[in-house]
Amino acid sequence: MAAGMTETERVLGRIERGEIPAGRDAARQIADRAEAAYGAAWFTHRRTNHAAIAATARTRPGVWMVVAKYGSPGSAHTTAAGIRAAGPGTSGRHYAPAGAFEAKIRLTPYGRAVVVRYVGKPAAIDADEAWAEALTALGGDAA
Repeated sequence: MAAGMTETERVLGRIERGEIPAGRDAARQIADRAEAAYGAAWFTHRRTNHAAIAATARTRPGVWMVVAKYGSPGSAHTTAAGIRAAGPGTSGRHYAPAGAFEAKIRLTPYGRAVVVRYVGKPAAIDADEAWAEALTALGGDAA
């Protein structure tokens, strides 16, 4: 370290010279490397392409697929409910007709994941499972 230079000044100088990556792009690269090595360790929500997910699920009936991961229980619940209802004017419209897809909320170590599967026709609703999902969405224990 140069005489009279603090550690902070030294590090900031290295960042300015491009010796140390910094900023949004550098953080994304670091997160991508960590995710490739260790799995999804951080919650990262990007825009979800519901049209593509619904189209893919239609080609694989009965197979559960991850729609998106959410840190907020409310967001996960809203997305799952929209998928079940196939609501017009929402991302749920891609899952029409109502009942053609099943949607569930799965707890993950870092939040919640909404998963979906195509069943091809309106599915019967299991009351116990519906209550368990509702309690989970509200932050309660479904056990």
